Amino acid sequence: MTHVDRTSSFRGVLPGLMATWAAAGALFAAAGGGAGTLFTSKQGDFSVRYPAGWETIDGPNDTILLLLAQPAKDGGVPTRMMAVVIHPAEGGKAPAARDVEQELLGFFKGIAPDAVTTDPQPAKLGGEAAERVAFRGHDKQNAGADTRSVAVVCVHGTTGYALTCTGPAEGFDSELADFDKVTRSFTFGAAAGEVFEDAAHHVRVHYPAGWRRIDVPAGAGTVLAVVPPAPAARGKQAALVTVGVDDIQPGFEKGGTAAFIDRMLGAARQLDPALRVLKSGEAKLGGRPAQRVVFTGKRAGVAYTRDVTVHIEGRKAYTLIGGCDPGEYDKLRSDFESMAQSFEWTQADAPAATPKEPKTDDLPF
Repeated sequence: MTHVDRTSSFRGVLPGLMATWAAAGALFAAAGGGAGTLFTSKQGDFSVRYPAGWETIDGPNDTILLLLAQPAKDGGVPTRMMAVVIHPAEGGKAPAARDVEQELLGFFKGIAPDAVTTDPQPAKLGGEAAERVAFRGHDKQNAGADTRSVAVVCVHGTTGYALTCTGPAEGFDSELADFDKVTRSFTFGAAAGEVFEDAAHHVRVHYPAGWRRIDVPAGAGTVLAVVPPAPAARGKQAALVTVGVDDIQPGFEKGGTAAFIDRMLGAARQLDPALRVLKSGEAKLGGRPAQRVVFTGKRAGVAYTRDVTVHIEGRKAYTLIGGCDPGEYDKLRSDFESMAQSFEWTQADAPAATPKEPKTDDLPF
């Protein structure tokens, strides 16, 4: 028996983008949340991950599907912006990449009349052929400051896409690593996979296409449990990923995530003294500090590997736990990691719910 445990036109949009970038300080102050790292646009049919510390800002037009600002180190006006802009087909005809690039140059000349551009270079966006082009000029709205912009442009289906980054010329090259990471993370097909949102605890997570949700006991702390399409072999640990929101016993929150993990491992060792920790260290969950531990052992004679990421907030422990047979871990690890990276807070300043009766067992599976 298989073992399962709980666990409109593009041209019209560009002036709005220009105005948004010029007025970034005011927009950033009004932006509010955006702490998550995964952005999915069903309208644009794409997903993209952006670095921790960047903030989302509502675009001035539906064609600007994502607008990001990096807060200045001194807490002042943002110095760099990133955006995803689409150019829908007009009259049923898809735009050419060069058309989109000329529109971008026209936009940039709106703030830097002396702007020049480089020759397009081959690139990739969402695994598809693209062109990378750079612009440089002096921003007339910022005392003639030397300003640069880079864009990766492609045509997907009948729609043109531009992923852009704009900021001061000083230090621009050295800070392009963030933009390059965002470019590599860009994928088409936003409908792939499923999205789970728990309004009570203000969290959202994406799980892979083909995985299915299974019922979990009410009040057990687990808010989501999903399993992959393929069942485990007889006698093997079935793969399972859970998202949990658990109340910590009074006083135990003082030790933070490290103490929580120590107690969890201690409980697991009571069942299997030969348990081994394979990996342990700092991590992120929804952009917030977390701890991750990967360990392997046996329970009721069945071998398992657990990949656990934990974030402590007050007396709440937020966990994402992937479990499977040890022989399947390398195959499923990327799915576990993708779910952890997709974790988002839907209301960053939401008050914590009133704690329930404390649990007497810190073993979350």
